[in-house]
Amino acid sequence: CACHFINLSLRIITYEGNAKKNKPASPVFPAWKKLLKIVSKLHVAPLLMEELRTLVSESAKVQKRPVPAMPSHFVATRWLSTFNTGRTCLVVRGSLDRLVSRHGRDYDLEQLSTTEWTIIEGTCKLIEPFASLSTYLEGEKYITASSMLAEFGIACFEAFILKGGKVKDFFN
Repeated sequence: CACHFINLSLRIITYEGNAKKNKPASPVFPAWKKLLKIVSKLHVAPLLMEELRTLVSESAKVQKRPVPAMPSHFVATRWLSTFNTGRTCLVVRGSLDRLVSRHGRDYDLEQLSTTEWTIIEGTCKLIEPFASLSTYLEGEKYITASSMLAEFGIACFEAFILKGGKVKDFFN
Protein backbone atom coordinates (compact mmCIF):
# COMPACT_ATOMS: atom_id res chain seq x y z
CA CYS A 1 0.00 0.00 0.00
CA ALA A 2 1.18 3.55 -0.70
CA CYS A 3 0.95 4.61 2.96
CA HIS A 4 3.20 1.74 4.02
CA PHE A 5 5.75 2.68 1.36
CA ILE A 6 5.71 6.32 2.58
CA ASN A 7 6.08 5.10 6.18
CA LEU A 8 9.14 2.98 5.38
CA SER A 9 10.74 5.63 3.18
CA LEU A 10 10.39 8.49 5.61
CA ARG A 11 11.53 6.53 8.66
CA ILE A 12 14.97 6.72 7.05
CA ILE A 13 15.00 10.44 7.90
CA THR A 14 15.05 9.72 11.61
CA TYR A 15 16.97 6.42 11.40
CA GLU A 16 19.07 5.79 14.50
CA GLY A 17 21.65 3.67 12.74
CA ASN A 18 22.93 0.19 13.38
CA ALA A 19 26.53 -0.19 14.47
CA LYS A 20 26.49 -3.98 13.97
CA LYS A 21 25.57 -3.57 10.31
CA ASN A 22 27.85 -0.54 9.86
CA LYS A 23 24.86 1.68 9.00
CA PRO A 24 25.30 5.22 10.30
CA ALA A 25 22.51 7.20 11.91
CA SER A 26 20.68 9.85 9.97
CA PRO A 27 22.27 13.27 10.58
CA VAL A 28 18.97 14.51 12.02
CA PHE A 29 18.60 11.62 14.45
CA PRO A 30 20.37 13.18 17.49
CA ALA A 31 18.06 16.23 17.50
CA TRP A 32 14.96 14.07 17.21
CA LYS A 33 16.20 11.68 19.87
CA LYS A 34 16.67 14.56 22.29
CA LEU A 35 13.21 15.98 21.55
CA LEU A 36 11.45 12.63 21.77
CA LYS A 37 13.13 11.95 25.12
CA ILE A 38 11.61 15.20 26.45
CA VAL A 39 8.17 14.25 25.12
CA SER A 40 8.42 10.74 26.57
CA LYS A 41 9.26 12.20 29.96
CA LEU A 42 6.27 14.57 29.75
CA HIS A 43 3.94 11.63 29.30
CA VAL A 44 5.21 9.73 32.35
CA ALA A 45 5.67 12.73 34.67
CA PRO A 46 2.26 14.33 35.31
CA LEU A 47 3.71 17.27 37.25
CA LEU A 48 6.05 18.08 34.39
CA MET A 49 3.17 17.95 31.88
CA GLU A 50 1.02 20.12 34.13
CA GLU A 51 3.75 22.73 34.36
CA LEU A 52 4.11 22.70 30.57
CA ARG A 53 0.34 23.22 30.24
CA THR A 54 0.60 26.21 32.57
CA LEU A 55 3.53 27.71 30.66
CA VAL A 56 1.76 27.21 27.33
CA SER A 57 -1.48 28.72 28.65
CA GLU A 58 0.33 31.76 30.04
CA SER A 59 2.19 32.26 26.77
CA ALA A 60 -1.02 31.98 24.73
CA LYS A 61 -2.75 34.47 27.02
CA VAL A 62 0.08 37.02 26.63
CA GLN A 63 0.07 36.56 22.84
CA LYS A 64 -3.76 36.65 22.76
CA ARG A 65 -3.89 33.36 20.88
CA PRO A 66 -5.74 30.12 21.50
CA VAL A 67 -3.97 27.57 23.67
CA PRO A 68 -2.22 25.11 21.32
CA ALA A 69 -2.28 21.35 21.72
CA MET A 70 0.25 19.70 23.96
CA PRO A 71 2.95 17.54 22.33
CA SER A 72 1.41 14.23 21.45
CA HIS A 73 2.95 10.95 22.50
CA PHE A 74 4.72 9.31 19.58
CA VAL A 75 4.84 5.72 18.39
CA ALA A 76 8.41 4.87 17.43
CA THR A 77 7.40 2.69 14.48
CA ARG A 78 5.10 5.31 12.96
CA TRP A 79 6.78 8.25 11.25
CA LEU A 80 3.51 10.19 11.10
CA SER A 81 3.18 10.18 14.87
CA THR A 82 6.79 11.38 15.16
CA PHE A 83 5.98 14.15 12.66
CA ASN A 84 2.90 15.19 14.65
CA THR A 85 4.94 15.23 17.85
CA GLY A 86 7.59 17.42 16.23
CA ARG A 87 4.98 19.76 14.79
CA THR A 88 3.22 20.25 18.14
CA CYS A 89 6.57 20.73 19.90
CA LEU A 90 7.51 23.48 17.45
CA VAL A 91 4.33 25.34 18.37
CA VAL A 92 5.15 25.23 22.10
CA ARG A 93 8.92 25.51 21.65
CA GLY A 94 9.43 28.49 23.99
CA SER A 95 7.50 26.81 26.80
CA LEU A 96 9.37 23.53 26.27
CA ASP A 97 12.69 25.37 26.43
CA ARG A 98 11.70 27.08 29.70
CA LEU A 99 10.51 23.80 31.18
CA VAL A 100 13.73 21.95 30.30
CA SER A 101 15.89 24.80 31.55
CA ARG A 102 14.07 24.63 34.92
CA HIS A 103 13.85 20.85 35.32
CA GLY A 104 16.34 19.32 32.90
CA ARG A 105 18.71 18.14 35.61
CA ASP A 106 15.92 16.66 37.72
CA TYR A 107 14.61 14.62 34.81
CA ASP A 108 17.86 13.97 32.89
CA LEU A 109 16.79 16.11 29.93
CA GLU A 110 18.95 18.22 27.63
CA GLN A 111 17.98 21.57 26.17
CA LEU A 112 17.70 21.61 22.37
CA SER A 113 20.05 24.07 20.72
CA THR A 114 18.90 26.56 18.08
CA THR A 115 20.49 24.31 15.46
CA GLU A 116 18.59 21.28 16.73
CA TRP A 117 15.29 23.18 16.67
CA THR A 118 16.13 24.21 13.10
CA ILE A 119 16.69 20.55 12.22
CA ILE A 120 13.33 19.60 13.75
CA GLU A 121 11.60 22.41 11.86
CA GLY A 122 13.33 21.56 8.58
CA THR A 123 12.46 17.89 8.92
CA CYS A 124 8.82 18.73 9.59
CA LYS A 125 8.73 20.99 6.51
CA LEU A 126 10.25 18.20 4.44
CA ILE A 127 7.79 15.61 5.68
CA GLU A 128 4.64 17.81 5.61
CA PRO A 129 3.59 16.94 2.03
CA PHE A 130 4.01 13.24 2.74
CA ALA A 131 1.96 13.58 5.93
CA SER A 132 -0.83 15.25 3.98
CA LEU A 133 -0.66 12.59 1.28
CA SER A 134 -0.64 9.77 3.82
CA THR A 135 -3.62 11.23 5.67
CA TYR A 136 -5.48 11.63 2.37
CA LEU A 137 -4.76 8.06 1.28
CA GLU A 138 -5.96 6.73 4.64
CA GLY A 139 -9.25 8.67 4.35
CA GLU A 140 -12.42 7.19 5.76
CA LYS A 141 -14.84 10.02 4.95
CA TYR A 142 -14.03 10.47 1.29
CA ILE A 143 -13.24 8.35 -1.72
CA THR A 144 -9.70 7.05 -2.00
CA ALA A 145 -8.17 5.18 -4.92
CA SER A 146 -8.89 1.70 -3.54
CA SER A 147 -12.53 2.45 -2.81
CA MET A 148 -12.94 4.04 -6.24
CA LEU A 149 -11.65 0.86 -7.87
CA ALA A 150 -14.05 -1.25 -5.82
CA GLU A 151 -17.00 1.02 -6.72
CA PHE A 152 -15.98 0.94 -10.39
CA GLY A 153 -15.83 -2.86 -10.31
CA ILE A 154 -19.27 -3.09 -8.70
CA ALA A 155 -20.73 -0.63 -11.24
CA CYS A 156 -19.27 -2.63 -14.13
CA PHE A 157 -20.58 -5.90 -12.71
CA GLU A 158 -24.06 -4.41 -12.16
CA ALA A 159 -24.12 -3.05 -15.71
CA PHE A 160 -23.10 -6.50 -16.98
CA ILE A 161 -25.89 -8.23 -15.00
CA LEU A 162 -28.52 -5.70 -16.09
CA LYS A 163 -27.60 -6.21 -19.74
CA GLY A 164 -27.85 -9.99 -19.33
CA GLY A 165 -24.32 -10.50 -20.60
CA LYS A 166 -22.24 -13.60 -20.52
CA VAL A 167 -19.07 -14.03 -18.43
CA LYS A 168 -16.86 -13.84 -21.52
CA ASP A 169 -18.49 -10.48 -22.42
CA PHE A 170 -17.72 -9.02 -18.99
CA PHE A 171 -13.96 -9.17 -19.55
CA ASN A 172 -14.02 -7.89 -23.13
